[in-house]
Amino acid sequence: MLKVDLEAADIPYKTKDGVCDFHSLRAVYVTELAEAGVDIKSLQTLARHSTPMLTMNVYAKSRAETLAAAVAKLPSRARKQTE
Repeated sequence: MLKVDLEAADIPYKTKDGVCDFHSLRAVYVTELAEAGVDIKSLQTLARHSTPMLTMNVYAKSRAETLAAAVAKLPSRARKQTE
C-alpha cells in the first residue's frame, strides 16, 4: 500500500540511504520527537514500544547535523591573549 502512494507522489521507495517503509517513517517520527526535546518515557509511549531501549536503540537515529549542533553548545576553552 505504501509503495503505491510513494509511486503516485513520485517518491522513490529505495535510495542510496535506504528504503521508505513503515519502520523508516517510525524512525523519522521518533527521531524528530527526540530532537524536539521530548522525554524518553513520552517517546516510548508515543511510539507504543514495550521498552525505552527499543525506542532509543532502534528507532531514534543520530544525525550528523544534530551531533554537530550539540558539540557547538560546548563552551569555548580558547583563551584570548591580551598584551
